[in-house]
Amino acid sequence: MEANRNIRLSIREHVETLLFDMGYENVYDESNMREWSTPSGRYIFLIDSSIKPTITTLPFIVIELQNITREPFELGNDKGRNFIVFIHVFGRNRGERDDIASYLQDNLARGITYYDFSSGIGVAYSFTILRLGGILVSDSPITGDGREEASLSNWTILSFKAMTQQ
Repeated sequence: MEANRNIRLSIREHVETLLFDMGYENVYDESNMREWSTPSGRYIFLIDSSIKPTITTLPFIVIELQNITREPFELGNDKGRNFIVFIHVFGRNRGERDDIASYLQDNLARGITYYDFSSGIGVAYSFTILRLGGILVSDSPITGDGREEASLSNWTILSFKAMTQQ
């Protein structure tokens, strides 16, 4: 499995672990959206592709990677990747959205383990969150009439720059 996919899967796995720690009993993915049935317990959807949430899939998180570049981490190690991570958090209400975003912001700052999933099991490599501005939380880009749709009116975005060492 190639580096960019390993990065995306590593971030997704870390966020999923944080959601379980936060008390979500079920973390559903894209395949669960297609096979939709009534979710059980305290649930959340975690998606790593560009899919819009609906009222029935809230709360909902989308992981997005942008500007992935291959750059040396140090002299002699040219396998590093720089990239920007956006984590879109959609809640059923402002309180739920803010609680999820705040929890992720606090706990992502502690670091993420970068795994190589090529062998079928994750082999850990180091993964460094750059402290350039830390983890930012910003409001939804939707304004005016777009805020009337419930699934978009409670949207916030976490973003940070990161770099792998492998």
